Amino acid sequence: MKLFETWVLSLACAVAAASFPAHAEGDCAAYGKLQFVCGPQSAEDLVRLGSTPWLIASGFGHGGTPGRIHLIDSASKQWQVAYPGAAAANR
Repeated sequence: MKLFETWVLSLACAVAAASFPAHAEGDCAAYGKLQFVCGPQSAEDLVRLGSTPWLIASGFGHGGTPGRIHLIDSASKQWQVAYPGAAAANR
């Protein structure tokens, strides 16, 4: 069952990645062997999608801003907001 869930999540992220514009921000200089991706707000809880360069990161909301889910391409260092979409509204 886990394999099926992972496959469905990977497919959903691939579809989302194709439909959202990607961002690459600023110069986030490496620190030794560590490399950074600048831009996603409060990104935490990182999950790598299989052997792909894609990461999913949750972002904590604050100050009336809802939390977000980011898709991050670790190879190109580009990212996009996968959730909430542009049509989402606070309830």
